[in-house]
Amino acid sequence: MRIGMWMGAPLRALGMAAVMALAACGGGGSDDKPALDVTVKVDGVADSAGPLSAGETGTIAVASGATLVFDSPGETRWEPTATGSSFEVNTFSFTSKSMTVSSHAGGTLVVVFTNKADASQQATLNVTVAPEEFQAVARVDGEVETWSETWTDSTGAVTQDSFLWRTVLMDQGTYGVDIGDAQTGTYSSTRSLYDAQDRYLGFAAVESGNKCLYDQPVAFVSYPLHVGKSWVGDATRSCGGILTFTQHYSRSVEAYERVVAPQGSHDALRIKAQADYTVTSTDPDQPGYGYTVNSTCWWAVDLGRNVKCNYVFHYDDGSSDSRSDVMTGLAR
Repeated sequence: MRIGMWMGAPLRALGMAAVMALAACGGGGSDDKPALDVTVKVDGVADSAGPLSAGETGTIAVASGATLVFDSPGETRWEPTATGSSFEVNTFSFTSKSMTVSSHAGGTLVVVFTNKADASQQATLNVTVAPEEFQAVARVDGEVETWSETWTDSTGAVTQDSFLWRTVLMDQGTYGVDIGDAQTGTYSSTRSLYDAQDRYLGFAAVESGNKCLYDQPVAFVSYPLHVGKSWVGDATRSCGGILTFTQHYSRSVEAYERVVAPQGSHDALRIKAQADYTVTSTDPDQPGYGYTVNSTCWWAVDLGRNVKCNYVFHYDDGSSDSRSDVMTGLAR
């Protein structure tokens, strides 16, 4: 029973027989008018603050998906109001209530309890619901993503292309991604490498198996993902050549929202990032350089991967390019 169904008619949850019984005994009240005392349990564990009594206001913080149980020795009415979160009633009576609360981006729930025998006795519970957390979604060996790409350079010229990403499962939960030509179906001889947590490790030559790895995994995502989470990192690779590539990045999850792509519509986390790249050289005839990439990507929570990304590249000479990528298909 969702909030919209619940708020308007609390008696409906009792059933007709129970309503008639309450009417027969004067509404369920008693002459001794028991005091208001509400015990709060979160996932079966009682709140350490003890029962919530008349005139008191309590505050608790719970994870998204938590189950709350409210028990009282006397009969109480209750009015739950949610902001930025939702709740579903599991069981209900005038002495015991149970519900599950959730929030995609974090929210609040305010529950007002009123002594049914004495309406002047009220207590309030403020519930802070943490944002929902999302874990990695396992990749499927041989699955192929199709992407459409649009480049706009500093002169305003626009170039469009398409490419393929093919997943190859490897040892200990790692996997590779082969980049292919969408027109010909042929794949590059270089394979990008990722660990089981979707962190970028570097790349390898498909035929020889020779690898070029970063000294630290590049965390494009950091599990569990949730709205408001942010992280930073540094990584360097040289692989024995004259050039050394170093990047410093910062990333944050800005919002939970719906994203529409040609491949389909998804609930997604919007992730904003900045990566500063520095390339140094040991060859005076091949000087180093630097550039910055600002990006916004939409990570589909059901697929566990990006389905849309926008990038802006800023170069040392003051010029900039932009790129938009969108998933157009996923074959498994």
